[in-house]
Amino acid sequence: MSANSEQLTLADLHKQAGLTQQQQSMGKSERPTLADLRKEASLTQRQVADLLNVTVTTVGAWERGAQVPRLTFAHIQKLLEAFDCAIQDLVEATNQREGS
Repeated sequence: MSANSEQLTLADLHKQAGLTQQQQSMGKSERPTLADLRKEASLTQRQVADLLNVTVTTVGAWERGAQVPRLTFAHIQKLLEAFDCAIQDLVEATNQREGS
């Protein structure tokens, strides 16, 4: 196993989640956002930031789609556990851009 095998790209996650190119490009209203997942889990931006050791500003930028999350496997595991969601929901939520 190489050192790169622990780093997953969004494309890797899409493939693992079985998302087609069309599903990846669906509109925002048809899939959950990071903010939706966070709120559904009754978490604040501060709690998510603390969990992932990032700033609240970073979490806000992710939620607005102004920045694409660069998540490690450990981050993904923590978010799946905290949000109690399917990996497909997390992948779809992290694939959104501002205005999409």
